[in-house]
Amino acid sequence: MRNSRNSIKKSDLKIAFDIDRCLISIKDTPNYNNIDLLWWFARSTDFEIYVWSGGGIDYAQRWIEKLGLTHCGIKIIEKGSIPMDIVVDDEIDPKDCEKIKAKVVIKV
Repeated sequence: MRNSRNSIKKSDLKIAFDIDRCLISIKDTPNYNNIDLLWWFARSTDFEIYVWSGGGIDYAQRWIEKLGLTHCGIKIIEKGSIPMDIVVDDEIDPKDCEKIKAKVVIKV
């Protein structure tokens, strides 16, 4: 870890993944490429991992359980409820970045 005023401490970075058409396809099947990306971030331990869905917290929780992701420290939140450093989503217009409080958006 660097010793400067601008250094980033572990778990200071927050990343959010959307459920529909991001972690699962439009046909409700797992999107393994994006799930692998989530796992990569989770294994790095430099990130706090969040999942959200326009369908709400209960909907997101059900999918996290179905996808077997309950044991990797994911926090489930309402979409845009806390600022994120990175958002992985399928439907984010750049002008929505301020609304969802994202610094970087990865559109999948």
